[in-house]
Amino acid sequence: MIKDSLQIKDMSGRTVGFSEFWQLIASELGNSRLKVNLKADSIKYFLDAESDHRAFLRNIIHQSYKRCHCYHLKARFDVNIALDILGETSYKLQGSKEDDLLDIELLEEIAWLVSRHYSHLIKMPESVLKSDKKGTHNAGENGTPKSRPIVSLSKLKIQRANQRL
Repeated sequence: MIKDSLQIKDMSGRTVGFSEFWQLIASELGNSRLKVNLKADSIKYFLDAESDHRAFLRNIIHQSYKRCHCYHLKARFDVNIALDILGETSYKLQGSKEDDLLDIELLEEIAWLVSRHYSHLIKMPESVLKSDKKGTHNAGENGTPKSRPIVSLSKLKIQRANQRL
């Protein structure tokens, strides 16, 4: 049995499933980048066969299904696992000689959409939470950490390099 703390709920408190989560991301990205089959009854047919998506997107979706222990498309889903998979994929793409900046930007855009819609569910690492409780500028009014948006590391590196000029 899954505890309530592991369930993803939208802002209304309703549980969000795997299919609903990825359909929201796909609708925000647009059909030209990620197209899901709304009538799919299994993960095998979840991505539209006529979609022009990249192979790594198929892998991300299948890995998120597997790592969240989903057994059907409406199963409960963990946003944090999806973010981990996005980060791992981005790291692999940056390390490969076949990486494409547009692919990495697409992953960052997906992470931004997750942050935008599900920021209240993102779990920060304990080291960040401990520093926030000590009174850093990221702490909220009652000492709990504020939710943070996901920031593009490549853009952050460019900004820092420009500041050094």
